Amino acid sequence: MTTDNKSCVNIVKCIGTISEINVELYPNGNVSCAIVLKVVDDYIRFNLFCNKKYNNQLYYQLLEAIGIPHHFISCIDKDKYELSVSPIEVDMCGSVKIMKDKKTIHSQVELNRTSKPTKLFLIANINEYGLQVTYIARSNSKEYIDAKLQGILCDDNGTIFIPTDTIVKFKMDRQLPYKRGIVYNLNLKWDNGLNTDCNNIISSVDSSGFMIVDIDATDMSYDIDTIDTLIRINEIKHSTRLV
Repeated sequence: MTTDNKSCVNIVKCIGTISEINVELYPNGNVSCAIVLKVVDDYIRFNLFCNKKYNNQLYYQLLEAIGIPHHFISCIDKDKYELSVSPIEVDMCGSVKIMKDKKTIHSQVELNRTSKPTKLFLIANINEYGLQVTYIARSNSKEYIDAKLQGILCDDNGTIFIPTDTIVKFKMDRQLPYKRGIVYNLNLKWDNGLNTDCNNIISSVDSSGFMIVDIDATDMSYDIDTIDTLIRINEIKHSTRLV
């Protein structure tokens, strides 16, 4: 059976305390945000990219979750809004920057450090660039990370095609038997986490990511020729990386 038009599950949910965060807001409405959450004993990096015009909901979710008052961004955003929270506090470091352009900072505020940093609840997707946030809010609940992902195994080395979005390479603790074209439920666990040898880990992404521990076949499948074509197109556009 070929189900090329069906989308696969790709969702990560996580609650953790903020270790580091870097937010950049641009005059054209773009927002770039890198977040490192401490989840129990692991440090996990998330990325958030959006534009106010095209994803208004996520834009204001971020402003509310971080606690960015309107007066700070009024030079680039004239639409007033009210906050119900004060600015977040972080464990290691954090900043919010208003950018003139990609290289020039207009203004910047450093976030307070504390031994009891703010907790965030994030929902994200997995792609070749890492964990991409689609929802953000504050939380007081227990820390955890959970991933639900369906994909097609491309080789014995953990290369997964996530129809029809991306190719991602995962760690594997053993080789798993599979058939090409079959969509599998991937049983994932978080492995290692970010290196904390220095006081700035937000740019350290080596040795972090999910590991595939088991797979379970679904009733979905894709035509192998279609898969090969999509993989070739994707490989031209992107290089694979560990997430």
